[in-house]
Amino acid sequence: MLKNRTALRALALGLCAVLFLGALGGCGNADTKKPETPTEKATSGETGETPESGAGNETVKETETEEPKEKSVFDFDGSVSEETLRAYLSRAVTLSGGEMLSLSKSYAKDFILDVGAKYIARAATCWSPSAADYSTYNGQKNFINSVHKKDPDVVFEACLFECVNKDGINSIPVPAYVFEAFGKEPEERNFSYEDMIFEDGRYLNQWGTNSSVPDITRLETRMFFYYRATKYIDVGYEALHMGQVNLMGAKDAGHRRYTELATMIREYAASNARRHFVFLNAHSHGFLDADGLLMFDFHMWPSRLHSDTKDADGNLTASVKLRYVDSIYGDSLGGKTHSGWTCEHLPYLVELDNWGAPVNPGVKQEGSIYIWGYDEISWFANQSDEYRRDFLTHIIDDVRNVDEDGYFAMPAERVAFILDGVGTRVSYYYAYDKSAFSKGFGDQSTIKEVFAGRAVGD
Repeated sequence: MLKNRTALRALALGLCAVLFLGALGGCGNADTKKPETPTEKATSGETGETPESGAGNETVKETETEEPKEKSVFDFDGSVSEETLRAYLSRAVTLSGGEMLSLSKSYAKDFILDVGAKYIARAATCWSPSAADYSTYNGQKNFINSVHKKDPDVVFEACLFECVNKDGINSIPVPAYVFEAFGKEPEERNFSYEDMIFEDGRYLNQWGTNSSVPDITRLETRMFFYYRATKYIDVGYEALHMGQVNLMGAKDAGHRRYTELATMIREYAASNARRHFVFLNAHSHGFLDADGLLMFDFHMWPSRLHSDTKDADGNLTASVKLRYVDSIYGDSLGGKTHSGWTCEHLPYLVELDNWGAPVNPGVKQEGSIYIWGYDEISWFANQSDEYRRDFLTHIIDDVRNVDEDGYFAMPAERVAFILDGVGTRVSYYYAYDKSAFSKGFGDQSTIKEVFAGRAVGD
């Protein structure tokens, strides 16, 4: 049974912390017409080591089919109920390894199935798209299919971020079906970076030379994001994270252009997605679309932890606090969803986010988005094994106690800055058991125990 909504809280919009550039995979040519079964690659601005087993483009025989299963709370087709949404958010993990989904990552597949994860956030996290993205499509599709053969309920999320790079964008051909979807005559050309950035120079080179925030009011930007969305849906992704929409939509009066884009994506999913639906979310406290509906199916935000005290073992402790800096706790916008149900506050997901190198690590900075001088995942990765596992044991309850509409995505894999006694280096946090993956931090069993000890949706 769903919990009662809390009393009306103030609305707050904010900009999330800056994600930083990441590793891209290799690629081939993009389609010139709508593909029947395409596949795709991406990276959420995540820099650092690649996993031991790289992203492959493995080809497997698709002879197995998903076994019939009994009806469950995770079932949906064409829309999603509030109960089903909460069920997925209660079993969410962040597995953000760039475009590294492939059958060679058996430890990642084993982790998903072992802990009982149902929502895999940031599974495709391309920060700076290019034509080099497409060689891993088959590997991603095969990985997703292999998981679905064991657990058909699992939802994988891909990301459409707020960064376009000139060389990358200009290398990607525009398929004929994209022109046609926007009522344009097809032509042979590539996407244009110059036609995507803000004409008034806003956010130019925001992420480095020739890497800028795209303007959603420009047709080229909407064509590009539609293209990326359709490719991801065809690969098998059933959720799309749309990044810092307040940056890209800075000139989008009444959210008309975002409404147009989201409507086209939802219509494509209704005909082509595995279960005729795609979860849309973004780094936002929420806003209404041009039709007066909640733009997104749920909201996403960094965890925004408060730096507390240094304990006897040297751990830099942190906790959840209501409305600390720009946190979403208590401030998720409510209204009517595209699935037809209404809520006082839309359920949302918080995660251990990443955005850059430490700033005075170990020094408490009250009122800062940095936790003890770290971004969120780097702070977590630099704590002791014992403290990390204690934190994971309690964090879901901590979030739900502060706001019953909030859910916490357990960290599975994410780029992080690790202090190794010599200096700071860019690396990854991996929750995996060390026996399965030598770089694992060994937190997998804790996550499994936490999920097993909680009712679905709680």
